[in-house]
Amino acid sequence: MRVYDLSGKLVMEQLFEKFKEQQIRIQIDGYSSGTHILQIITPDGYLTKKFVKVE
Repeated sequence: MRVYDLSGKLVMEQLFEKFKEQQIRIQIDGYSSGTHILQIITPDGYLTKKFVKVE
């Protein structure tokens, strides 16, 4: 799982081995306000979503 800011800077990367849960939570307290891009990579492909942090 990776999180990027809109400039393309990688702000977080976390690897999961044998992840079985369908739901995960990420702490975004340290992120700046604005739009970020969440990318999840699986053996079946990529999932990319935008999210906005508002302070």
